[in-house]
Amino acid sequence: MDLRFINGDYSYRYRNRLRLGRTFTFDRWPPSRTLTPYAMEELGHDSRYDTFNRSRFTAGVETQFTGTVMVDLYVVSHDDSSASVERLYALGLTLNLTYRACPMPTIRGGRRSRPM
Repeated sequence: MDLRFINGDYSYRYRNRLRLGRTFTFDRWPPSRTLTPYAMEELGHDSRYDTFNRSRFTAGVETQFTGTVMVDLYVVSHDDSSASVERLYALGLTLNLTYRACPMPTIRGGRRSRPM
């Protein structure tokens, strides 16, 4: 739920999303890759119009290159009955970079030691 003030007026927007997907692992190419095709539908209700006025359908595929690098290629159909452009199509590419933090040292017997 998004709580917001638009031009000084309070409103909210409720969004609900359903995502279906399945992960496939391919071991033939070193290193092994995972592909996750998916489909997602998101419905939105805007209190300013008191109706479910937004629908967004997304279909795409994600692939994990390393433990910290993932790419998502997708196509989107966005319908909004209250916008100046009611239907919009888009092609997208997302690069997700994550990091792994080093474990914190633990204190044992008053001395610091690193976990193994």
